This record gives sequence, C-alpha cells and structure tokens, in this order.
Amino acid sequence: MRGTMRTIWSVMRTLGVTVAALAVICGLSAPVVRAQSIKPFFWHLDFSGDFSYVRTNFSGNGGGEFNVIGGSGSAAYFLNPRVSIVGDFGGYKFNSLPGAISSSMYTYTFGPRYTFRHFKFGTPYVQGLLGGGRLNASAGGIQAGENGLVGAFGAGWDLPLTHQIDIRLVQADYLMTRFARPDGSSATQNNVRVSFGIVFRFAER
Repeated sequence: MRGTMRTIWSVMRTLGVTVAALAVICGLSAPVVRAQSIKPFFWHLDFSGDFSYVRTNFSGNGGGEFNVIGGSGSAAYFLNPRVSIVGDFGGYKFNSLPGAISSSMYTYTFGPRYTFRHFKFGTPYVQGLLGGGRLNASAGGIQAGENGLVGAFGAGWDLPLTHQIDIRLVQADYLMTRFARPDGSSATQNNVRVSFGIVFRFAER
C-alpha cells in the first residue's frame, strides 16, 4: 500500500512539474507567436523633392571648381521595412562661369537604399546609386553636350512631420561623374552634393 501511494505521489509530482514547465514555455512563446503574426509596419512607396547644392570639381577638364544649384527628386520602392530600390533624378545649373558660357548638368541614378528603423528622432539611411548624366554647355550660339557615368554614394536623415510626410533634413552624397576632357580622354570628377527637402509616403503596409 505504501509502495502504491509512493508511486502515485511520484507520478503526480512528475505530472505537476511537466504541466508547470509547459505553462512556462507557452507563456514565453506566446508573445513571440503574436509578434510573428503581426507584419511590421512600413510604407511601400515614397517620393521626395529636394533642393540641392553641388560643389563640382572639373579641374582635370581644363575648368575648375564650381558652385552648382539645382533640384533633385527620388522615388523609393520598399522591398521590406529596411531595403528599397531608389531612382534619383537631378538637374543643376553652373554659376559664375567665365564669359557668356552657360552650362547645366543632369543626372539619373538607380540602386539600393538601406533604412535604419526604430530611431527615436527621425529615420537615417545610406544608399549607393549608379547611372548616367548629361553635361550641356553653350556660348555665342554654339551648343555642345556629352553623356557620362554618374554615381551617388551617401547618407541622409528624414524627420517625421505628419503621418505621411517627412522632412528630409539632410542628404549628403559623394557625386562621382565621368565626363571627358576637351581632348576626348576620360576623366573623373569628384563632386559633393548636399540636399534637403520633403518626402511623401504612400501605400501603407
């Protein structure tokens, strides 16, 4: 009898420990399951319009360093909350050129952007874009232009203004261009672009 009671007590104790362990495991796993069942919130598309200042370096092209003012715009398609594919388009006009020369530059670049989430103040990001550009010049009724390779590698920081609108506080890029020298030989210009503007977000997910 004592042996039977001892066996029953042992079984009940083992069963109690097992139930308690299962309860703890279920309690710990429930938040994880709930978290996995909730999709992370992010915007599917965003569009920006920016004012841009570019400091160009055409010293190797028989020119010099120039201040270039213009504008740029971008469209970002988000693959997930952090990774997006970006198209960036810009138009800039050269200032303080000698004589009656007028010149402008246009860029179009594409590539990935990585956005850092969960920052208390704003949303920082980094990007690396490649594409092309067009350099136009005119003087005395004579016009000339050429196409070249363009790369934009930099980072930015957006600050929320409303639920769907952000202020692009700053975006700073190393803007690499490859426009040929007057003799036709290849040359690389190491430029800097600084932009700020406004971002509109669409298609909440």
